[in-house]
Amino acid sequence: MRKIPAGTRDKLFKRAQGSYELEGKFNAVTASRGFTRVETPTIEYAQNFDNEDELFRFFDKKGETLALRSDLTTPVARMVASTKLELPLKLSYSGKVFRSSDPMMGVDIEMHQAGIELIGYESIKAELELLLTLSEFLDAEGIEDYHFEIGHAGVYKAFAAESADEAEFRAALLAKNTSVLPLIARLYGEPESVFAQVEETPEIKEIKVLLALAKKALPRVKFTVDLGLVPNHSYYTGILINAYAPNIADAFASGGRYDNEFPAVGLGVNLDAFEKLAAPHTNKTLIHFAADRIDDALKILAETPDAQLSIFDNIIETKEFANRWGFDEIIEIGGN
Repeated sequence: MRKIPAGTRDKLFKRAQGSYELEGKFNAVTASRGFTRVETPTIEYAQNFDNEDELFRFFDKKGETLALRSDLTTPVARMVASTKLELPLKLSYSGKVFRSSDPMMGVDIEMHQAGIELIGYESIKAELELLLTLSEFLDAEGIEDYHFEIGHAGVYKAFAAESADEAEFRAALLAKNTSVLPLIARLYGEPESVFAQVEETPEIKEIKVLLALAKKALPRVKFTVDLGLVPNHSYYTGILINAYAPNIADAFASGGRYDNEFPAVGLGVNLDAFEKLAAPHTNKTLIHFAADRIDDALKILAETPDAQLSIFDNIIETKEFANRWGFDEIIEIGGN
C-alpha cells in the first residue's frame, strides 16, 4: 500500500478530536451571531476559480474541466449568484480546500477551513461584524494575544497598475523588498505611523473609519495597518483583513470585501493552522464493570461527566488501557 501524497496527513486521536471540536465551536459562534450554515460541492468547474496554478484539475466524461475547490468564498458566491437567493444573507461554512504546490516546498495541499460571508451588505459595519465574529471565536477557544491587520485592495491595485510586471511587483511586496519597492513595502505597522506617511485617499479614509469602530468594539485587540497587503485573490475590491497569533507562522485567517456582482465581505479561517493550540475534550473516567452490573454501570455513566465504559472483561486490561490513554480514574463495579 502506497503512502499518502506529500502535503496531506492523517489526523489521529486527540488531533482529530481537537479539529472536530474546533470546527464545532466555530459553527456554534457563527450560529449564535445569526449566520446560516451552507455547504457547497467539493468539486466545481475550474473556470470558477481565479488561481489556476493552484488547482487540482481533471476532466469529466463530457470533457469539462473540473477542479477540487481551492477556497470556499468562490463556491459560496457562485451558489448565491446561481440560485438567486434573496439578499442580504449572513452565511457560514466549513470544509476541506485543496491547493496544488511543489512537493519540495513542504506546504499542505489539503486544508481544513471555516468561514463566514455577509452578502448584500454595503456598510462598513459588515467588515466590523467579521472582526467581532472572529474575535468571539478566538476568545471562546482561549487564543490570546492575537491581532488583526488591515489593508485595502484598492491601494494594492493602484500601485500594481504603475508597475511594469505585476507578478514581479506582487512577489517583491510579499517579500517586503524595500530595495525594489522602497515606499509601499514600508507602509505597515502602527496605524498612526503609517497614516502619517500617506495622503488621505478614499481607501485610507475607509481604513480609518473601520479602525475607529473596531477599537471601540474590541478595545483589548491590537490592530496594525499594512498598505502593502497583497490580496489572496483577484476578486477583492476593498478592505483586507489578516489575523495573526503567537506560535503561528502565517496569517491563520484572511478575507475582506469583494463588491462584484453584489456587495459582499467574507473571512476564511485555516483551522489546521492553530488546531494544536486548542485543548481537545478528553474522557477522564473509565468505568470497569462485571457483566451482571451493566445497569449500575450505565447509571454511573449518566451521572459522571467525561466518562466512558470499559469494554474489557479483565481489570488488568482496563488499567493498561487507562494508562495508555491518560484517564484520570477508574471506577470498578464488581460482580454480585
